Amino acid sequence: MPIMPRPAGDDRAGLPVTACRLSPRTVATNARLRYRRAMSYDIRLATEADLEQFAEIVNHYIENTTINFHVRPLSEDDWEATWQVLHERYPFLVATEGDLVKGIAWASPWKLRGAYDWTAEVSVYVRNGHEGQGIGRDLCSRMLEIMDEQGYHAIVAVIALPNEASVALHQSLGFELGGTLKRLGYKNGQWRDVSYWQRLHANADDSAPPPLKLVSEVAG
Repeated sequence: MPIMPRPAGDDRAGLPVTACRLSPRTVATNARLRYRRAMSYDIRLATEADLEQFAEIVNHYIENTTINFHVRPLSEDDWEATWQVLHERYPFLVATEGDLVKGIAWASPWKLRGAYDWTAEVSVYVRNGHEGQGIGRDLCSRMLEIMDEQGYHAIVAVIALPNEASVALHQSLGFELGGTLKRLGYKNGQWRDVSYWQRLHANADDSAPPPLKLVSEVAG
């Protein structure tokens, strides 16, 4: 599970909306669309000043959906605590139009044990009302470019079900289903299944991995 900020008194784990991998075909498609999309938003590394909008975006999904397993809203302070711990090693991205953050993406540790250091989980959220513009896909593309350069071996996506759009997105982007755990979380009066998806680095092999690079070493 990702390390997500937790409001005081909330001991339940959170789940991401989506995390994704781009196949070569999708990379080519995005290249053709990049010029059109670049006119409506920019993608950059998140800063501390963006964290209030992180909370705004994710809290919509916490309060109105079952695709995030938090049951209480997250504050800007929650996000700042998480960002301070993770952002040097795990990318945090925003898609912006002027001062408005239209979408966010971040990576987090898969597990807090040393052997998992080269595996991470990616989460992506689009601001309510701004879906359908390719924001989530473009955030994922940039995120994975950075993480590939850093040297991550595997990226994991966790999807709380039902979420047909996210499942379809991951399938289209080359993720492979690792399995589904039944009745893993209880929210809004129902038990929810959770599916696990995996994307390996294109050059992944059985050799020992080199040390990971910091985000600042590969992305400005």
